Amino acid sequence: MPESALTFQEKLALYSAPTLIGMKTASLFRIQKKDIPDYEECLHYFNQQFKKYGIQICILQENKSSVLLYIYESVSLVHILSNPLVWDILKPFHYPNQDLTKVLEHLRKRLLEDEFPHEIGLFLGYPLYDVIHFMNKSCKCKLIGHWKVYCNVKNTQKTFYKYNCCTKMVQKRISNGESIFRLIERSMTAS
Repeated sequence: MPESALTFQEKLALYSAPTLIGMKTASLFRIQKKDIPDYEECLHYFNQQFKKYGIQICILQENKSSVLLYIYESVSLVHILSNPLVWDILKPFHYPNQDLTKVLEHLRKRLLEDEFPHEIGLFLGYPLYDVIHFMNKSCKCKLIGHWKVYCNVKNTQKTFYKYNCCTKMVQKRISNGESIFRLIERSMTAS
């Protein structure tokens, strides 16, 4: 196990608990290299462990001081990307309609071109209509939480609440010594 594995696990709990527990397709967060100097070892270690759960972590962007990590549940992401309406949005940005690896590689390129390409919301599992409205700036935002909300405010508030509760629960269990892998196993057997 890498030296910084417990610190890395705490970051995962804080920034991607709903993804790890199966409530959300993906999460995106930045870590500082000074906080986790062996981040590459941690990525390898956690990816090896997560493989059996269909979860993967990849680097979307890296600079001298930090790494932008993308953690996703493969089946859920492939399902989102199989939606023709999603491809109507991605097509103008020249995404390859091929395998997931090539699509994520193109997303990396888009992050180099644009600090925060708006279509990234699709890769995070945000509701399609919210991503469309955000990209088109076609109406006024009604709520800001885990993403900007334009429609279905009441349902989205419930979702935000569930995400927040999930994060608190996962953080508490991690701080009490439970491993992230045990939490994932538990959530899979519960569903």
